[in-house]
Amino acid sequence: MNFKPSFNHILVDPMEEETVTQHGLYLPNNVASEIHKGKVTAIGQGHILFDGTLKDCIHKVGDIILYSNFYIKKLKIKDHTYHIIKDNDPFGVLKEE
Repeated sequence: MNFKPSFNHILVDPMEEETVTQHGLYLPNNVASEIHKGKVTAIGQGHILFDGTLKDCIHKVGDIILYSNFYIKKLKIKDHTYHIIKDNDPFGVLKEE
């Protein structure tokens, strides 16, 4: 795949939705689909600030992020659907312990 997002956008490869929590609770489909988990696969150049300087994106390629379905723009490349969101839209980055 050869796609570079513009400016403060990031390309996310969505991960499989989990319908069972860590404690064994089952989530209904409408709850499970509101928050997505995905891996950042490409980032744009960054944010243009008011003074004209360019600030790097917060997220890096390889980050596992959580984000809302409200912000998603879908992009299909070779039978695979990616999500494009702005760099400041994710709720946070998941880190392994």
